[in-house]
Amino acid sequence: MQHIKSEDSAAKGNWSNNCKSDSLDNLDLLLSGIEIKEEPFSPKEQYRDACRVSQVVHDIPANFQQPLNNKVIKQDAPSKTLNNMKTTTQIVSEKVKISYSDLKKEKETPNLCPATTLEKCRTQTLATVKTSHWSSKDIEPLRITFDIGPLISTSKFGMLEIRAQLVSKIFGSKLFDHPTGLTVTEDGLLIVADTGNNVVKVLQDSSILFTIGEKDGVIFARPSAVVVDNQGHIYVKDDYCIQVFDIRGRLLHCIGRNTFLHPYGLALIKEGKNPTLVVIDAGRGGSIVHHYLIKENKLITYPYKPLLRFGSKTSKVRFMAISGDIMLASDLGASQMYLSRTNGECLTTFSNYGTRPGEIHEPSGIAVDAAGNWIVGDSKNNRIQVFTLDGSFIGSVRLSHPIRRPSGLHLTSDGHLYVINYLDNEIAVFKLLK
Repeated sequence: MQHIKSEDSAAKGNWSNNCKSDSLDNLDLLLSGIEIKEEPFSPKEQYRDACRVSQVVHDIPANFQQPLNNKVIKQDAPSKTLNNMKTTTQIVSEKVKISYSDLKKEKETPNLCPATTLEKCRTQTLATVKTSHWSSKDIEPLRITFDIGPLISTSKFGMLEIRAQLVSKIFGSKLFDHPTGLTVTEDGLLIVADTGNNVVKVLQDSSILFTIGEKDGVIFARPSAVVVDNQGHIYVKDDYCIQVFDIRGRLLHCIGRNTFLHPYGLALIKEGKNPTLVVIDAGRGGSIVHHYLIKENKLITYPYKPLLRFGSKTSKVRFMAISGDIMLASDLGASQMYLSRTNGECLTTFSNYGTRPGEIHEPSGIAVDAAGNWIVGDSKNNRIQVFTLDGSFIGSVRLSHPIRRPSGLHLTSDGHLYVINYLDNEIAVFKLLK
C-alpha cells in the first residue's frame, strides 16, 4: 500500500463520508452523554483570577454566549503605545541570537514574580505583560518536511512497517509527572507539558534550561498540549485556556479565558494569510472547534460534527493533529479516530477497538508527516500505527525499545520521532529508518 501524497487531498471527493444526517437544530445533542470529569488542581476561580491579570488588552467578554452558527468574536485591539514598543519578541524576530546559557541563568532568578504576596505577584505579572507585548507580524507554523513513505518496508511476516531505532531517553519521576504533550523548536529545544506537575519544561540535550510555571507567577491547570512557531513563541493549552510565552518563557498573552470550558488538543496552522490556533472544546453540553486568528485577534467557533454523528457516552476526544485542511482527532474513550475539516465538518471515522493490525485501544497522540500520513499512538496496545491521509491502514512502527502507554508524539523534519511513555514518566527519541 502506498502512502498518500499531500496533493492527494480530500478535495478529490474520495472520502467515505458518513455524515450526511448532521443537524444543528439542537446543540445539546452534541456529546450529550459524555461524562466530563474534572481532575483536582488549583481552585478554578483562583486560576481564572490570575489569568485575568495576564489578559491585558486581549479580552473576551465574560458574558459570551455560544452561538448556534459559527460567528466571529472580535477582541479589543492592542493600544498604539504597545504597538510602537520594541519588545523582546520583536528583537527575537529580528534574528538576534540568544545564548541558551543566558536563558538558563535568567530563569534561575525568576523575572516575573519574585514577590511573596499574591497582590504584588499580580502587579509584577501585569507590568511584564505590558512591556512584552506579543507581536504577530511574522508568525508562521513550523513546517514538517519529512516523508515516511520511502521508509515503509515489508517485514518477514509480510506486514508493512517502519523501523525506529532508539537514540536517547529522557526520564525520571523527579523530572516529569505524567507528561502529556511535547514539541520541538526549529533549533532543537524540547518543550514538554508536564501535566502532573502543572508546569512546562524546556530542555536542551536532555537538560532542563528553564521551567515555566515554577516560581515565576505563571499558573497552569494541567497543561497537556504545546506548539511553537518560527519566532520561538510557545503556546500552551491547559484545562482552561491557551497561554502564549516568548522564547525566554515570559508570559505574553492569554486566549480563551471565560470562553473555553474543556479544551483538548492544539494545533497551529495557516489559513490564508492568518496564522491560526485550533483547539477542540468539549464543553457546553456539546463540542465545538475554536479558531483563533492571531493577526486579527479574532476567535471563530464552529460545531465539531464528528461527535454528533459518531460520539457515544464513552467518547473522550483528547488529541488532534492537522494536515492541510484535514483534522484527525483521537477518541480515547470510544477507541476510534475522527476525520474532519478544520472547521469541524465531518468526513469519516476509521479504526475501532481491538488488538489486530489497524485496530486501536484508547488512541492517543498524533503526528503527521509532509505527505499527510498519520502516526497514531495506540496507548493500551503499547504501540504506534500509521494510516494514510484518508484513514487507510499502512502498518506499524517497529520500535527497537518497548513503550508503555504512549501519549504525546512529535515528528521532526530530520526524521526523529519523540514519544511520551506516560506511565514511565519518560520521553523516548527514535530515528525512523527503512
